[in-house]
Amino acid sequence: LHQKYELKHLEIEPHTSQVHSRLESPAHNAVRQRAPEPLRLGRALARVAIAAYPVAIPVMYVGLLLAARRALSAQRQTRLSKALSFLHREYEPRYFWWEILEVVKKLVLVGFAAIIAPGSVMQLVIAMMVSLMLLLLVAVAEPYQSDVHDFIALGSSFCLCGVIFWSLILKQEELTATLGDKGLLRIAKRKASM
Repeated sequence: LHQKYELKHLEIEPHTSQVHSRLESPAHNAVRQRAPEPLRLGRALARVAIAAYPVAIPVMYVGLLLAARRALSAQRQTRLSKALSFLHREYEPRYFWWEILEVVKKLVLVGFAAIIAPGSVMQLVIAMMVSLMLLLLVAVAEPYQSDVHDFIALGSSFCLCGVIFWSLILKQEELTATLGDKGLLRIAKRKASM
């Protein structure tokens, strides 16, 4: 019972000389192409959910908080403001919307930053700029009702900036080790002349 296999992918890592390959049989391809209808529908729904969730949840939060903003600003208890307390109870009344900023921060730093020039210095620079901006906002606004929470938020924002800063340094060392100082100067000169 021998099957014919086809080499679909071959990759050799330059530094370690490890070989990665993937062999497939025609029967394997036929099975993959004939997925049952419910499975294809399930996969399509999963893709839609994965794409919609990071955007739909913050948009829904914004809509609900905007609907309750008068009650929240006046510190009146309504059914909607009570139901949304998980979004605003930790913050001072004028910063009832701060949780939206936190959700967007996570979306930008974890979601969008992962797809913007992956593995590049530019990815880290953008993440550093976003983190510094959020550090400044936390320092100026002090949005939490508790001073301790304000201090912890400031400290965690500072640590996040520190981690990204050290990632930039490590990335620079990696580029220097790979290209050498002269190679980095050539790249910098080429980019400056563009």
